[in-house]
Amino acid sequence: AGQPLFSSVQLTGSYQLTDVILTGYGYPPPSILALIPFAQYPFGLIAWMSVNTFILVTGLMAIVRREFGRCSPFAAGLILLLLGLYAPFTLGVAAGNANVGLSGLLAWAWAAGRAPRVIGMMGGIGATLKLVPGALVFWSERPDFLRTLATAGLILGNAVQGVFSTWK
Repeated sequence: AGQPLFSSVQLTGSYQLTDVILTGYGYPPPSILALIPFAQYPFGLIAWMSVNTFILVTGLMAIVRREFGRCSPFAAGLILLLLGLYAPFTLGVAAGNANVGLSGLLAWAWAAGRAPRVIGMMGGIGATLKLVPGALVFWSERPDFLRTLATAGLILGNAVQGVFSTWK
């Protein structure tokens, strides 16, 4: 909309995130590219909440399938029921918090095992939204670590490059 993404407080030095609520953007600059499809209110917000919830629910179902061989309708229903009763989940969805989807990303990482390409992609994608999910690269096996790190770095680097190319 032509407005600054970050508030002047964010650009002049250290600050507390609570100081810039509703005045500044709280995620790393590369996350802008991932959030563009969700920019139109209210449909973008509904889509954002749905995608994050879908990633988490399917990630938990994938863990059940990996650990027990299948995810029965009962298990899927139990996952939904327990999530609905879990206050951090419901509050996260209500607030549109990216942590809901990032939790699903971690669940998918568990379900996927330690495949370097998959873990690298998840780490790179997660690090575009928040820095902590980038630690997924350490989930890889030792011989695959450099390949995993390179995959994550390419994804994150591509996102960063995309942001800076739009600022020119």
